[in-house]
Amino acid sequence: MKINNSKTKEIISLEGGWTRIKTGGLDAFLERVEKCNEKELSTRPNPAKEMEIIIDIVFQMCIQREPNNFSEAVYNRVAETTKSYFNTFHNRALDDAKRKSEHAFLTEMAKRWKQCTYTVHGIKRMFNYLNRYHVPNSDGLLNLVENGYNIWKENVFDRHSQDLRNAILGFITRERNSEVIDSELLKNNIYIFVGLGQELKTEYKTKMLQIYEQGFQNEMIRLTKQFYQLASDQWLSKKSTPEYLVSCEVVQNEEMGRLKSYLHPSTESDLMLTLRTCLLKLPQDRLLKQESGLVRMLDEQAATDLERLYHLFRDVEDGIKPIAKKFRSYIEELGQDYIKQAQEADKKKQDTKKNLDLISKIIALHERFHGHVVRDFQHDPELTRSLKDAFESFINQTNYVVKYLARYAHHFMVKGGPSDGMNPTEKDEQMDHIRMIYGYIRDKDVFEREYQWYLSKRLLENMSSADEMEQRMIGLLKKECGYHWAQKLEDMFKDMQTSKELMREFRKNNKMDFDLDVNICEYGKWPETADQKKLGSMCPPGELEDVKQRLKNFYEDKHPGRKFFIRWDKGSGEARVLFNKKTKNEKLLIFKNLYQIMVMLVFNEKNSKGKPIWTFGELSQKLKIPDAELKNALLPLYNPKLKVLQKKPNSRDIEPDHLFRMNGKFSNPNRRVIVPNYRIVKNEKEPEVPPEVLQQRKHQMDAAIVRIMKARRQFSIQELLGEVNQQLCARFKPDPKQIRKRIEALITQDYLERDEDERNQLIYKQ
Repeated sequence: MKINNSKTKEIISLEGGWTRIKTGGLDAFLERVEKCNEKELSTRPNPAKEMEIIIDIVFQMCIQREPNNFSEAVYNRVAETTKSYFNTFHNRALDDAKRKSEHAFLTEMAKRWKQCTYTVHGIKRMFNYLNRYHVPNSDGLLNLVENGYNIWKENVFDRHSQDLRNAILGFITRERNSEVIDSELLKNNIYIFVGLGQELKTEYKTKMLQIYEQGFQNEMIRLTKQFYQLASDQWLSKKSTPEYLVSCEVVQNEEMGRLKSYLHPSTESDLMLTLRTCLLKLPQDRLLKQESGLVRMLDEQAATDLERLYHLFRDVEDGIKPIAKKFRSYIEELGQDYIKQAQEADKKKQDTKKNLDLISKIIALHERFHGHVVRDFQHDPELTRSLKDAFESFINQTNYVVKYLARYAHHFMVKGGPSDGMNPTEKDEQMDHIRMIYGYIRDKDVFEREYQWYLSKRLLENMSSADEMEQRMIGLLKKECGYHWAQKLEDMFKDMQTSKELMREFRKNNKMDFDLDVNICEYGKWPETADQKKLGSMCPPGELEDVKQRLKNFYEDKHPGRKFFIRWDKGSGEARVLFNKKTKNEKLLIFKNLYQIMVMLVFNEKNSKGKPIWTFGELSQKLKIPDAELKNALLPLYNPKLKVLQKKPNSRDIEPDHLFRMNGKFSNPNRRVIVPNYRIVKNEKEPEVPPEVLQQRKHQMDAAIVRIMKARRQFSIQELLGEVNQQLCARFKPDPKQIRKRIEALITQDYLERDEDERNQLIYKQ
């Protein structure tokens, strides 16, 4: 069959045309590709003039109508010629290189892959007409490029792929054993697996990396696992935990270097998972528990080692949980040791100020481990939670720390305390530490009761270091506990301001022979309760009775309807005492107890027999002070170390008929003499939660139950328990048994009732 070529004026048959293509075009092109060396392969052979002739011949052979169209025959002949070329030259050259060495084989393989690339793209240019018209219009045909790569895969790659993979893996193992290798050569060969999958788009359309993964990556990962499992066993027997972690870090960096140098990026996840599993996850328990493990690092505060530990294990699946567990238990043990030391010091009745070191130690402990969490563990949520749980655990085992914190805050805020030597920044830091520990307390109401009591003491006795500090501390606590409790503290401050204004007005209208400063406070705003009947029945000596009546008349006239009473059990004062008229022995006595002043004023008078000598029974009957408190006030006055009063008989015990009189021979080198105030020491064990706090909790539980039931109208007991617990847990941890008791009490009080058909269902009664 013949074709009329109007352009070249030649008559070309299939055989003649194909012979022309082979001898003048395709064969010559393949011959040039085969003869190219490594450097020449970087530029594609481009015989432009011959290429134009071949393209024109192909065009003429393939544009005719059937049966004169040779498109299919040309497509098949191209495939056969390409296959013959690959089998003849590529396989022969690779077999020869394989017999020489692995390096020669890899070099030849990389060269043949490049030749394959230039071959298939050169064929595409020559026979592009087939790609444009014949391939799209024929079923099951691959375009020339993809078909060329497929031929190379079936005839060359599949034959040598296993040897190729083994040679590459051998070089990788050598590099892991510190030998120097040609990374570029490895990359060129590894990317043959990648390139084939990308070029064979028809077969590997949705899994272009299948050849790479199945032909190379899976085996590489298997050998990596085997290699580093053996390395891990050797390191564990020879190295400490920090040294082991350094080795792991080096290995990880080296493998990331290999990944960037010659492995495909998709290998990263499987490679890193294998490394973390073999080197970190499997031996983690042993690494943490051995002598040089986590506890030693924390003991030595080895920041660099801890940071490395975190960075390595944070990407390990569940790698942080064992560290967090060990971290928490270590902190708990330290905290519990501090508490035990403080409790032992309490039993030995050591200096209370020294015992306040417990809070200082807890603050230092928190600063230390919070620093690790922030600096070394990068605010990791798991380790942050462990820090919080550890402190909550040992702080809340009992209310021991809770009460000590309130005492510590009082010691810090009191006049003459540690805050006096601090600058404003240091004061703020210390108050932030107090707020921080307060945040860990579960029974916040216990601390609040203690803090309120100490604050009242500072305000009433003018012991506060600075009002600005007190306000700042209240503001910090308000952020943690909310508005309502802090409002009570602010009300105490306002009450003190009102008291100062009232006293200024009182002094203006009442001239006194002595200096007087009284705090006039609203009873409900202050934490302490008082037996008003007992205090009202007392009979102070004339001077104090006169002050009482003036104050009472002034206040009740200003605030009609309010009840006024004086806390005789509070207060202090100074008095000039003349012990002997003849010697003019006069001293200024400073009293810490108002009862002592009342006793001393009695000695300005004479008894029924006309003598300035009083029995205990007469003092008790005159002053109406309870006997126990009166004895406590008298004890320091006749104490042998002071001897303001003389007692007969001279014994510690006091009976109703025992006599007291002024000590005319009193002597003391100081002009100002402080009379101490002895407190009655109770041997009773102080309850964990004060009774008044327990009572307050009952009211809070009642309020929460009614509030929830009013909103829900009908609720099951179990669900109600959960809701009440959720509402109150910020203040204290409610006991479910107590909540049930309060539910029963509210049922009795007709706030709630049980459903007749379902006894576990509660109904709110309007």
